[in-house]
Amino acid sequence: MFDSDFRSLRAAMVCLLLTSSPAFAHDDEPETTSELTNRLKVLEERYHADIDDLQFEIELLNERLDTANSGEIAMRAPNVFNPLISVVGTLLSRTDDRAVLNDDGDAIDDSFRLREVELDFRSVIDPWAEGVVIAAIESEVSGTYELTIEEGYVILKSIPFVESSEGEIRLKVGRFRTAFGHNNKFHTHNLPWATRPLAVQYFLGHEGYASEGISAEVQLPGPSQEDSVALTLQVVSGGGIPIDPMAAASDYAPIGHLGWFREWTMEQTVELGLSARGGDSDRTLFGADFLYSWKPFEGGQSRSFLLGGEYIFNDSDAPDLNRSGGGYLWAQQQLSRTIYLGIRRDNVEAIADRSMDTTRTGVWLSSYSSEFFRIRVGVEHTESDIPEMDGLDSGFLEISFVFGAHPSEPYWVNR
Repeated sequence: MFDSDFRSLRAAMVCLLLTSSPAFAHDDEPETTSELTNRLKVLEERYHADIDDLQFEIELLNERLDTANSGEIAMRAPNVFNPLISVVGTLLSRTDDRAVLNDDGDAIDDSFRLREVELDFRSVIDPWAEGVVIAAIESEVSGTYELTIEEGYVILKSIPFVESSEGEIRLKVGRFRTAFGHNNKFHTHNLPWATRPLAVQYFLGHEGYASEGISAEVQLPGPSQEDSVALTLQVVSGGGIPIDPMAAASDYAPIGHLGWFREWTMEQTVELGLSARGGDSDRTLFGADFLYSWKPFEGGQSRSFLLGGEYIFNDSDAPDLNRSGGGYLWAQQQLSRTIYLGIRRDNVEAIADRSMDTTRTGVWLSSYSSEFFRIRVGVEHTESDIPEMDGLDSGFLEISFVFGAHPSEPYWVNR
């Protein structure tokens, strides 16, 4: 490559030097042959000297480039085998007009605590698999912490020796958040509120429903190019859910979720989902969810609107359970590029006694300055047939921060 460049450079320099010399200045008295020969000799000597200088500079630059590349490779090589690491911290302060107890009888009202520190590790294992481990240090009572593994699974992007499976079936093996409903898919710090809806807490658990097992997601053909249909089938260990807390791990439970996504217009999308969880014949859950999204072109990242909801029905005949249900509706309006205002209305029937009805209304204001920092304030009012909860008013201040690998945006953020 350099030889052709040198030939072009040599020709250009000779032309430039010859045309700029007095011999080509079109004087009235041309130079003699000997004078022209001497001048040409001088120009050739200058040319060779310049070429030598250029060759030296090129070789020097190549040496520096090789040194820089080797240094960069040396610095990056160790990271090839290291996972991407994110750290998510959540601080929560709440104030209440009466005593509030958790399921263990501990007081959680009027408290300030480091609610959770979540360590997220993700890495490509090989061409066929990726690994995810999410460990959490949680605190439900101030000053008390517990280490748990929220998720730990392997994603099989394709099955070795089965080429046709690539891009058709997405397999997940390990511990993961189950595919029941919409809300349960997300960790608490990625929600648009500081508390989970009552229906999710009553039927899936205080922090949602996670379990060990295997998950398969397959994309199904939709009626048009604007439609996306996905079917997720999972088989997980028994137990770990309020309707069946004492089940043995060997009592496997099947879970299914059928999701339909449609790009209604260029600015509007709709998601619909149906869920079911089996197990023993007398302990079954069904669910339905939806999410409407409006993000106009005009206004860019400063305007958006979301409307969503979910309903869960406990169709159980177990002696300790009653058929009961509950759900929530919520809406969120983006006020500016960083400010979001939301409202959520919950209603749920108690699992043990469906006559005990609870309704909760919450208003939330979130400032999401970047994907790394968020401040949220909110208030909730509860009306319930349960005396301890009836008339409860609570206020919340939540601060979330992230450092490490670049996190994904929560689904409710307009970026």
